[in-house]
Amino acid sequence: MIRPRNWPLLCLLGLALAAPAHPAKAQDREPGFYASLTGMYVVPRDIEIAVGAGSVDFSFDNGMGILGAFGYRSGTGLRAEFEIGHRQTDFDELGPIKLDGEFDTLSFMLNGVVDFDIGTAVRPYVGGGFGAVRQKADLEAVSVEVGGQTRRVETPVSESETDIAYQGMIGVGYPLTGRADIHLGYRFFGILEDESYRAHNFEAGFRYRF
Repeated sequence: MIRPRNWPLLCLLGLALAAPAHPAKAQDREPGFYASLTGMYVVPRDIEIAVGAGSVDFSFDNGMGILGAFGYRSGTGLRAEFEIGHRQTDFDELGPIKLDGEFDTLSFMLNGVVDFDIGTAVRPYVGGGFGAVRQKADLEAVSVEVGGQTRRVETPVSESETDIAYQGMIGVGYPLTGRADIHLGYRFFGILEDESYRAHNFEAGFRYRF
């Protein structure tokens, strides 16, 4: 059965298969350094937090993010890169309590990526990475409905911490010139700790080979 959560992957595969034939140029295969800039639409997952014998959901609004990377691509399509990323989302709810505040992450990742030459202009890629992430939470106020009325309490709290992060990515690239290309993709980003931040990221970006 086709489920909505599989649609991003199916769309990327469809783009690759529908692309016109595009024999690889020698310049496309040349090893070298590159830099990339990527924008993201961030969809955080709810966090289920244990409370006594039960649990409550800690939810976020969707947000935006940006990535910058510098790396090296071999002649076989293997890439290694260092990446810095920033994501910003707003808090939504903690069970019945409405939260007013922001959640930011600043990540520093080492990634390994493989580009596949399938004989078309579009080139699929897959990859993954590990690194560190700095989380910062700024909670300004909480609101709860009591007797049909909403009560709001100001709670100026700011906390931050550093944790280990991981990610997996998949997407397609399309050449604009012999050295520049654009890419569309999806990545899952998470923190290696229970009851922690994890997010789906839908992205588009530009990469230039030196």
